Amino acid sequence: IHRPRRHMLRWVLLALAFSLAACTSMEAGPGADSGNVRDTSRQGRTVPEGALVLFPKEVEPGELPAGWEKWVIHPLKRKTDYGFKRDKGGVYLEARSRSSASGLIYRLDVDPAAFDTLEFSWMVSNLLEGADAAERESEDSPVRVVLAFDGDKSTLPAREKAFFERVKLFTRQDMPYATLMYIWDNARPLDTLIANPHTSRVQKLVASTGPGGLKTWQLHRRNIVEDYRKAYGKAPGRLIGVAIMTDTDNTGTMTQARYRDLILYKSRAGAQ
Repeated sequence: IHRPRRHMLRWVLLALAFSLAACTSMEAGPGADSGNVRDTSRQGRTVPEGALVLFPKEVEPGELPAGWEKWVIHPLKRKTDYGFKRDKGGVYLEARSRSSASGLIYRLDVDPAAFDTLEFSWMVSNLLEGADAAERESEDSPVRVVLAFDGDKSTLPAREKAFFERVKLFTRQDMPYATLMYIWDNARPLDTLIANPHTSRVQKLVASTGPGGLKTWQLHRRNIVEDYRKAYGKAPGRLIGVAIMTDTDNTGTMTQARYRDLILYKSRAGAQ
C-alpha cells in the first residue's frame, strides 16, 4: 500500500472501531502539575454519587473485565499488551507498546449532559522520540483516552459525507459522528486541538504535555461537554464509546503506561 493511503487506512480502522460500538520502570509518587492535573491519586476519596465506573474493583488474571473488548486497529499491526492489575491504590491497566498499536473499548450509550465530567489517571514511562500528533507519519501517543459520539450525519458538509461514504464502502461499517481523544503530546501547549488530516470528525486534545510528570500518576478531570464544544462548536450527541490506547507503531518506539480512575459523573460545578 502506498504510504499516504496506508496511514489513511489506519485512521479509517480507528474510526471503525467505535462504529462497532519491559520498558522504563515507573514508580507512583507525587506528580508535577500538568495543566488539568489536580491530584495524583483517588486513593481514599469517595466516588461521586451516580458515577459510571468503567474499571472494576477486582480483576481476574488474564481476563478482560465485563464491558471491555479488544480494539484491533489493523489486523497486520503488532498488538499492544494490556493487563488489568491491582496495587494499594486499586485496579489499574498496564500497557506495554513496542512498535505496536491496539487498544481496549468500552461501549455504552449515555447522555453526556448527565455525565459531563470524565475523570482518569495515567502514568507514562517516557515520551516517544519523533512523535508528532499532527503528522500522519508519526502521530503516536504514549496514552490516549478516546470518546466516540453519535449525531446527525446528514448535517455534515459534503466533504465529510464523501469521506464517510468511502469509509463505509471500504469497511462496510459506519463511522461515528465525532471522535474526541485526550492525548499526551511531546511539546504542544495544554488544551491544543489537533485535527485528523483526513477528517475534521476526529479531534485530539492535549491533556498532558512534555516531560514534566513522567513516571508519576496524573489525575485529570475534564468536562467533556465543554471540550466537545471547543472541538466541534456545539453540544455533543450521545456518548457511545470510551477507549484506551497506547501506540508506538509509526515511530517504531516503545513505552510503558498505566491507566486508572476511569469514571464518568455529573458535576454540579463542572470539571475542575
